[in-house]
Amino acid sequence: MIRFLGCFILLAAYSLRAVAQAYEPTEGPLRIDTQHLPNAIQVTSTLISGGLPDGKEAFDELEKLGVKTIISVDGAKPDVALALKYRMRYVHLPQGYDGISEEHGRKLAKAILELEGPIYLHCHHGKHRSPAASAVACITSSCMTNEQGKALLKLAGTGLNYMGLWQSVAKSSSVPTSELKKLEVAFPEVAAIPPMAKAMVDLELAYERIRKLQVSGWKAEGLEIETARSQLLLLREHFTELQRLEETKRYPADFAKHLRVSEKASEKLLQHFKFQSDSIASLNQAAISSLNSEFSTVSASCTNCHRSYRDGSNAQ
Repeated sequence: MIRFLGCFILLAAYSLRAVAQAYEPTEGPLRIDTQHLPNAIQVTSTLISGGLPDGKEAFDELEKLGVKTIISVDGAKPDVALALKYRMRYVHLPQGYDGISEEHGRKLAKAILELEGPIYLHCHHGKHRSPAASAVACITSSCMTNEQGKALLKLAGTGLNYMGLWQSVAKSSSVPTSELKKLEVAFPEVAAIPPMAKAMVDLELAYERIRKLQVSGWKAEGLEIETARSQLLLLREHFTELQRLEETKRYPADFAKHLRVSEKASEKLLQHFKFQSDSIASLNQAAISSLNSEFSTVSASCTNCHRSYRDGSNAQ
């Protein structure tokens, strides 16, 4: 506990900030009651972990929390323009689900020590990558023990199947402040994303939109029909284009098989909507069951693929 609370003294002494921080020290990570910041957790007095701040309402909440710097570990392009309107700095340090390298952990540690706080560190949902990145940064900068890092992941709801993230937190170790200070690190607003990572980000966004449609019972009317068709088409095209990437050819054949299964199921989902009229608010139970079945196929295929090639410590 002394080590954890010492983080607040270290942060203030290291940066020599003249402006008082917005938060008093806490005894450990605590959930924050927010409406537009997914899974927001106060990690230290100057660090908050959470999900994507999407839109003006989310930035309003960041402003009320006193946030000065936003760090994204997500692959999606940050909304730098909106951040500038709120006089906040965006830093893009994307990472995968398979784990956090020692080099990346040191970058994160240097960021939370040197960048103006309070800092909001986020991924897409705020459940997996951002709490892991926050824990690794704090452990590396001597703000947190490995056990406290694991407790943060539990509080955030980090899936046990993300073995690489859990192992990164378990294996991280403290680095002297003098070493972190010597590191030369670029803190870009928008980082270059490899084609595979970019494709996966776009696919995830399309998948989330279709998931919301499923939750609604596949109900859509008027212009919503065209929107649904568009998103279903994008979902199918993402699976198709992923198969064409050169990087895909370097994976085992099973990887492409998952993509083909999802592509086929996505096409069937699209066909259900393709010939609908101006309203499908009254789909019969057979149609709804069929749509749920095909979407479950996509979800299961993605989950199995992630388990083999994204989540585990052996992921590429």
